[in-house]
Amino acid sequence: MNTLFSKILLILPCALFTLSLYAQTESNSDYFYRIYLNDKGGSNQYQYIPEDYLSLRSIERRIKNGVTTGYSDLPLHKPYLDSLRQRGLNIHCVSKWMNTVVVTTQLPVDKPILTGISFIDSIKLVKPPVTGKGQSIIRKFEEEYLSDESPSFRCQLEIVRGDNLHNMGFEGDGILIAVIDAGFTYGNMVESLSHLFLDNRVGPTYDFVLQTDYVFDHSYHGTAVLSILAGDIPGHIKGSAPGAEYILLRSEDVGSEYPVEEDFWVAAAEFADSAGADILSTSLGYSLFDDPAYNYVYHQMDGETIFISKAAGIACSRGMVVINSAGNSRDEPWKYITAPADNENVLAVGAINQYGIISGFSSAGPSYDRRVKPDITTMGVEVSYQRNPGFVQQGNGTSFSCPIASGLTACLMQAYPAATNKDIINSIKIGADRYVFPDSLYGYGIANFYNSWVRLNEVIISKSKRIVIYPNPAKRDLFLRVNDIINDLEIRIYNLSGSLMISRTFKGDNGPVMQIPEFRNLRPGPYILAAEGSGFNEKAIIIKTGE
Repeated sequence: MNTLFSKILLILPCALFTLSLYAQTESNSDYFYRIYLNDKGGSNQYQYIPEDYLSLRSIERRIKNGVTTGYSDLPLHKPYLDSLRQRGLNIHCVSKWMNTVVVTTQLPVDKPILTGISFIDSIKLVKPPVTGKGQSIIRKFEEEYLSDESPSFRCQLEIVRGDNLHNMGFEGDGILIAVIDAGFTYGNMVESLSHLFLDNRVGPTYDFVLQTDYVFDHSYHGTAVLSILAGDIPGHIKGSAPGAEYILLRSEDVGSEYPVEEDFWVAAAEFADSAGADILSTSLGYSLFDDPAYNYVYHQMDGETIFISKAAGIACSRGMVVINSAGNSRDEPWKYITAPADNENVLAVGAINQYGIISGFSSAGPSYDRRVKPDITTMGVEVSYQRNPGFVQQGNGTSFSCPIASGLTACLMQAYPAATNKDIINSIKIGADRYVFPDSLYGYGIANFYNSWVRLNEVIISKSKRIVIYPNPAKRDLFLRVNDIINDLEIRIYNLSGSLMISRTFKGDNGPVMQIPEFRNLRPGPYILAAEGSGFNEKAIIIKTGE
């Protein structure tokens, strides 16, 4: 073992090593059913107010990415949920995107009776009661090991030119990353992550398996992933985005492997969306299960068939960058990528070693419909991380290549805050070393985040704004400064429900500064300003404050 701080080890309290011995465990005696609903209730469509369900940060991200509120954003119809409860079903989690409810029961449900209810489309058993100690037979994660040598932590950033971004001052500051994983044991205690908690940069946490706010138990895996993202111990470990903010969410039940974990993941992704996450980083994947009757087959890996993959695509459509491990199955019978890495808009990350050679375990593509997968590769062999106080370890897996990519993506976002999620993803693909000739092992190749930074600079310059809005937030009048000759400039201001509040037309002879005094009459809150004219179309979120 490589001891980092012998003095720290001497003073660690004994209680630290007994943490989670009495942690709550999952119930293995219940049936978990996924209920697909037919609709969301007729009147429910007219009750949706975005700011009641989404943070301002989430709304701003959607506006930047040109996302409008749609049917899948509407919450589930409360009377439907009440009806299920009245029938003795316990609601574990719901998905507004997929219009589904996961319920638990101690006895099997009578499916014909439930499917006879007008608002229920179908029912699927996604986890039966688990016998024994609940130890999954699926080896999802690569084996980790302790290193007797000094960790080569610099290589994992240098090989993808991430060190260039750090040297320019981009370490993910101001970017919110949601990490969905299996648990974060010791995550609030390891030295490499202490700066996150001291700086109050760990936001909401939630365990969707046990329905509790506490996530610092059940698995070291999430802690390892988080340390690759944010870890910082000079001379020993340097995360890919040590300056970012983080949401920690648990969706994986390491004691078993059943499709219900996809439902937990989707609930976590919706939580992250509402909280305003910019990036979803997931070192999980699904293909085979403890009961072979649930197993997927390769022809389902088309990005749209599997439940979690469809939901991941919706997450991308909400303006988030979704980054996922490609999987560790190439040296196993499955061998292919796993869900949700198969979705077209998810950035799937394979694993190379420090010499740029693809690992034997890194799952192969393409997707079943012949799209390039994985998308990129980063270092996933002998990656340095910390999961226990006092030690830095090294380990293998696309679980570890994924957070390298996720963190450096945050650095790109910091460098170019106006870039959309599609701009970011395209720049990462184009920057990789095999973009012209991709293959089924490396995808578009080994990522080069400096190349991606250069590419984004070109994109943002070409999209530079021709008008400037100020002040924002504004108490009274709103002003626009025109940086170009624009004839017949149409200005429209909408509330977040899409209702037109103000409409003005400015001619070219109005001058470079335009005033909108009507803005003072609006109620306080966020609004959308749309400007159209002379071959351009720009949108921005504007805030009206109280007097």
